[in-house]
Amino acid sequence: MKIFISRILQPDSDFLRALSPPLWEIEQGNLLELTAIPFPYPPASDWIFFSSKNGVAFFFQRFETQYWTLPTVHWACIGNATAESLQLYGIVPDFIGTGDPTSTATTFREFAENQLVLFAGARNARETLLQNLALYATCSQLAVYDNQVKTQVSASNADVLVFTSPLNASAYFSQHRLLPHQKLMAIGASTAGCLNEWGYQDLLIPEQPSETALAALILAHFRPK
Repeated sequence: MKIFISRILQPDSDFLRALSPPLWEIEQGNLLELTAIPFPYPPASDWIFFSSKNGVAFFFQRFETQYWTLPTVHWACIGNATAESLQLYGIVPDFIGTGDPTSTATTFREFAENQLVLFAGARNARETLLQNLALYATCSQLAVYDNQVKTQVSASNADVLVFTSPLNASAYFSQHRLLPHQKLMAIGASTAGCLNEWGYQDLLIPEQPSETALAALILAHFRPK
């Protein structure tokens, strides 16, 4: 069975380990063009929050090229994968969410209520977390990279299409349609909502927005031909 996933996986990815040849064929493809945005030194804040590994990478690349000193703040991440990226820069997060924006906002409120929270990430991000938290904290955004849809996205004939962000989903379905034999999966609620907007209601969502949970859901619902 062939699976398409809208990201480039690391060689040690749990997704690749769980869905290995010859029973499974994995087609990988990031449907976005990512470019750095030369942002100024971040404004004063109590927290800096990252919602993706890309946000972490572009944020610290800018600091390294400018020889800036890191601010004295608390560091927060949407989930474990983003936290692991932050730790590569020698920082242990003060807060790690569940990976789900809604539940993370509820938990993070206990840490950041009435404080200043800076969200460092993509220019075109759907900041569900920020919108939820803005009811309880002073939130602002810092665009550290641009994420644009590729002008030419190849169609996939895979049996299962797995989308890992709303923008990746929009990139694909702005140029192609779902084939009759294909099934859809979304990594989380935001991506599922985007797929719903494109007219697709019949899809699977894992309990946790992670590659491990995605792989487990595929194994539970599909069998190789």
